[in-house]
Amino acid sequence: MGLFAENEGFAFGRKRPSHCKVPTIQEIKVPLFPDRTQTKHASYLFDYHPPTSSTFPTVIYILGGPGQSAISSGVGFYSAPDEFGSVLIDPRGVGCNESRDFQNDSSISSEFVADDIVEVIRSLQLSNYIIYGISYGTAVGTIVASKVESVGLPKPSALVFDGVLGRAFENEETFMEYSRRWDSVRKVLPAGIQNKLDNNGDLPFGFSKEQWGTWLANSLLSQGINALVSTSIYDVLVAGLSDQASAEDQESLRLAVLGASNDLSGSLGVNKRFYEQIGCSEIFSAFHADPILSDGALDFNISKQCKLTQPFDSARWAFTSPVYYFSGEMDVATPLWQAEYHLLHHSMAPRWWIRIPDGGHGSIPGRLMSCAKIIWTSITKLSDLQHNALDFCERDLPISVQHYAAE
Repeated sequence: MGLFAENEGFAFGRKRPSHCKVPTIQEIKVPLFPDRTQTKHASYLFDYHPPTSSTFPTVIYILGGPGQSAISSGVGFYSAPDEFGSVLIDPRGVGCNESRDFQNDSSISSEFVADDIVEVIRSLQLSNYIIYGISYGTAVGTIVASKVESVGLPKPSALVFDGVLGRAFENEETFMEYSRRWDSVRKVLPAGIQNKLDNNGDLPFGFSKEQWGTWLANSLLSQGINALVSTSIYDVLVAGLSDQASAEDQESLRLAVLGASNDLSGSLGVNKRFYEQIGCSEIFSAFHADPILSDGALDFNISKQCKLTQPFDSARWAFTSPVYYFSGEMDVATPLWQAEYHLLHHSMAPRWWIRIPDGGHGSIPGRLMSCAKIIWTSITKLSDLQHNALDFCERDLPISVQHYAAE
């Protein structure tokens, strides 16, 4: 159920969680409805660690979900140099900002989340800063970058967008990449294993097509995220389902499929209310899908269609700050076309598109973790990365870097 279930009482006046009361937590007042001239103000918390000197930037971390908490997650996975400052953001209605002030659903939107971050930038008087957004956080970061320019605040020295969201998913696009990616894996599996997975009436280990579909969808989503786990879905299936499979490998696969959950909001550690409200009004056209393995193909039974009353479109939010796009070519959550859409609609900004062939959803905390510090340092110099950073990444496949000058 994610953080919403765990912190539900806090929204109704109980004490804030302990991690929201540490000395680095700062509090400001933000307009409850920033689009209104007359509105109440609400308490808003963020976690601020200043840089060791003014020569180093402060990174504003905006996580995904929608509805993940940066304050409770910390910044360790993103491996920025210790000298850098950090601002950890919990969106209104999430984590340390899951207060009674934000219980009105109409007070929750991506634009209002961005307005809060603009107020954080204003309150800290930031002038040397980087916005890092991952997944849904790239949508919020896009809006922030546009808004700071429109209100005359110093713009970020760079935007780092990891697993890029360019626009809302339309029609069947939400799950299309899952099916396409699985099809590419299935086609190269040994014929005997293909046959085992094509037989709806007798799937391996006696599991249902729903159980197998759920495991496949989860595995496709997580592939490449963890830099320490490089075993591919192909290798796992060959090891566990071949006629020569050891008892240990068979049992490992059986337990993995048995334990797979189709509650994506829970597995992502998100605030359920925020996830569903933002997801179904701004991001996804289809929601609450049950994956199934049917005749060898990965399909999705959609249990809820979304109206997309306020569909996100990055093209609405112009900015001129340099932007670095990181895209894993195995990313099923934010496929390559999402980054391409964003890039094509922001021609006024210098842009770098870094594509990682064996990367998944979130490349800096994933497949590029070993050289993340070098990448961050190069970004502060507006480097093209190719020779200054990415050549130091020990990768088996070449990393593609394309630079697009501002027009």
